[in-house]
Amino acid sequence: MNRKSIIFSAWLLTSAAHAFAQQEVPQESTFLNPERVTIKDGRDSMNITIKGRQGEPDFTFSRTVMYPSDEVTVTRERRTHPDFSIPFGINSVKDKEGPFEMKGTRTFVANGFECVVHRSSDDDVHISRKLTSYLANEADSVLHIPAFVEYEGKRYNVGSISRKGFAGNTDIKHLIIDEGVWAIGEEAFICCTNLQSVRIPASIEDIGWNIFGSCPNLKSITVDPANEEFDSRDNCNAIIETESNTLVAGCGGSAIPSSVTTIGDAAFAHCLNMESITIPEGVKRIEDLAFAGCYYLKSISLPQSLEYLRGYVFWDCTSLTSIVIPKNVKEIEYGYGNLFRGCNQLKSLTVEEGNSRYDSRSACNAIVETATNTLVTACAGTRIVEGIETIVEEAFTGIPIHSLHLPKTVSKIENYAFFNCEELVSITVDEENPVYSSPAGSNALLTKDGKTLVLGCGATVFPEGITHIGEGAFGGNRVPMGTLSLPEGIKVIGERAFSQCPNLWIITIPSSVDSIGEYAFSYCRHLNVASLKGGGKKLAFGAFFECEKLVAIELPQGMESIGNIAFSHCTNLYSVSLPSSLQEVGFESFEDCPCEKEVLQLVQKNKK
Repeated sequence: MNRKSIIFSAWLLTSAAHAFAQQEVPQESTFLNPERVTIKDGRDSMNITIKGRQGEPDFTFSRTVMYPSDEVTVTRERRTHPDFSIPFGINSVKDKEGPFEMKGTRTFVANGFECVVHRSSDDDVHISRKLTSYLANEADSVLHIPAFVEYEGKRYNVGSISRKGFAGNTDIKHLIIDEGVWAIGEEAFICCTNLQSVRIPASIEDIGWNIFGSCPNLKSITVDPANEEFDSRDNCNAIIETESNTLVAGCGGSAIPSSVTTIGDAAFAHCLNMESITIPEGVKRIEDLAFAGCYYLKSISLPQSLEYLRGYVFWDCTSLTSIVIPKNVKEIEYGYGNLFRGCNQLKSLTVEEGNSRYDSRSACNAIVETATNTLVTACAGTRIVEGIETIVEEAFTGIPIHSLHLPKTVSKIENYAFFNCEELVSITVDEENPVYSSPAGSNALLTKDGKTLVLGCGATVFPEGITHIGEGAFGGNRVPMGTLSLPEGIKVIGERAFSQCPNLWIITIPSSVDSIGEYAFSYCRHLNVASLKGGGKKLAFGAFFECEKLVAIELPQGMESIGNIAFSHCTNLYSVSLPSSLQEVGFESFEDCPCEKEVLQLVQKNKK
């Protein structure tokens, strides 16, 4: 399933360092600031150790690389040095089996900025810039980004501002970028909460998305009139791509010109001082995440010229209570996700009469594709009314619904249609529905034959006769009990069946289970113990991926292999009961687990 990985939250940037680019490395070599080490070598495995030099805070990273072209991430020791900042200094890399090739980037600090050299072999290197420690020297806290810096007698042109390069910096009030800088990376100034004004030079030709997210005091944005790619026409206090008339970055002080035809991806994302907005006539498209995270946005007026909406447009607009979709909207790309995910107060969702593609029949407070009777987008006030036949993937994802009643006309519910509906506690189905059922008191959605549980919730009682738990059945929803023992008779646990369950603490899987799907229990943040009495011969890819509180796992006799990243990033997994039948552990199955070394040793012993 195509899942979004974009997270909007207030946070302070933690700087990152990078490895020095080399063509060939002897057994013991020094590098500046290693972070990611890419290994390209013909051997099946090698052991590497990276340690901090004397005089720097100590840290050690050691692991066995199982495949060529593996990527190794070096992390610093936070428990003893929580304030340890980059650069790390010179470090050693040792490979006991001989030389290997390392690819990467080199960093240096000049004028208080961290500069990253992307192509060290070029005479005129392109540099990205990150702020390591900014101390305002001027009373008005002006951040001046120059066109070049000098380091060790060499002059470097400043080509771009790094992705998240100044994120979370509260010292900056005014931003001036010199002529010569040509790119601004995505989220470059996100969460600069005191930023008030920005001046963009004529040389800028590439701007990433959401560069000013969570900048509540930003009111003034000016683009140099000589810029050929972007403009701030009509003193709009926004950045507009000139050729396409697309507004790519706005702020609370923006006034959208009537010449704009498109609101771009994340253009107003996390605009925290916006309470209402009227989109002018002429705008035809609003792209993904355009108003996401505008927590205080209470009302928005969409123009009659609007034709296209893309998924997640209003994600987490938690104060929005009502919205009207104009009659000329002819395409809603719901495959990208629910337009109103996280809009917990939205109870009124209406499609204007006369729309030839969509409707909100019988005051259902949803968007329905008229020709196919398909419910494509829901809100907190949605009712599934008679006549609706299909509910698409993610239609209700992240929507705070408490009860669900399925009328007899619904014949198809796509996977993950009700993902992350944590508040759902009541599920019923019309007895005349030919495809689905819900036995009295079960609060579960089943196939008509009663064998597959399609959707569950916090009040579900498992009826007798279930053999399959469907794909995403409890995904992101609550389970009936934090300590959950699945009943005997279940044979298959589908892909992501319990992924992201917020209250699952202990899970016991019965011996009858012979198949567990990919990511079945992934991202269960509170899962502490898992006991598998059954599960088949192979544990699937990512089955318990990032269950960060998992401390103990018991695997059944008869299991022969563990799929790739099955327990990856289970950072508290100390106790593992492995069967003697286990012969194979997949790539990074236990990455970042404290038991990784012991597991690999035991598997090798089993093979012998």
